[in-house]
Amino acid sequence: MWRTGFFTVLAVTFETTIGFALALLVHKIGRHAGWVRSILIAPLMVSGIAVSLTWKIILDPTIGVLPRLLGHLGIDHLNLLGDPKIVLTSVAGLDTWWQTGFVFIILSAGLQALPKDPFEAAQIDGASAWKSFRYITLPLMLPLIFIVAGIRSIDCLKLFALVYGATGGGPGQSSESVQLLAYRTGFKASQMSMSMTMLVIYVFITALAVVCVLGIARWRRRHV
Repeated sequence: MWRTGFFTVLAVTFETTIGFALALLVHKIGRHAGWVRSILIAPLMVSGIAVSLTWKIILDPTIGVLPRLLGHLGIDHLNLLGDPKIVLTSVAGLDTWWQTGFVFIILSAGLQALPKDPFEAAQIDGASAWKSFRYITLPLMLPLIFIVAGIRSIDCLKLFALVYGATGGGPGQSSESVQLLAYRTGFKASQMSMSMTMLVIYVFITALAVVCVLGIARWRRRHV
């Protein structure tokens, strides 16, 4: 549970921050950013197991492209998927590469739907770009940011394909998620009743998370 929760916090933080920053940047570009949007959402078309296996090869310390490039920069012996201290952060990075496009496309649509009157009034009053963002854009976008972060949190709590394909839960059990543990318990140890019990309890925990997300979203909607 701790490992799954830690991964969820890291991945959602990375994806929400980067996705919102990319949405702001592309929104500034204007109409001719269609090709940028297409590139950013392209990873969403790939399955989780394909993402994990591809990045497992890229990050392999012996044949991987990235470790070789980092070696030329003087960063040697970096095993991103084999070090227990950083493996969850690395898996969160894989999920960020894979799912940031989802956050980006939702927040990008939200930015385009913002009313223009407050920004025009702020420009007439001489407000800087930072103040317009701090006092207009961010407060108006916060409800949508909370909703997107909630959706991604619920999805990240179902962590299975990335760790199954990239690390297998290792090294040791340092990246084992709840669903991977349930899979091993049911199909490897042939203890289906225990596996089902784990998943039923986990469903209730996930449902509680959904209720919390909906409560926060409603509270934000009433106070914005």
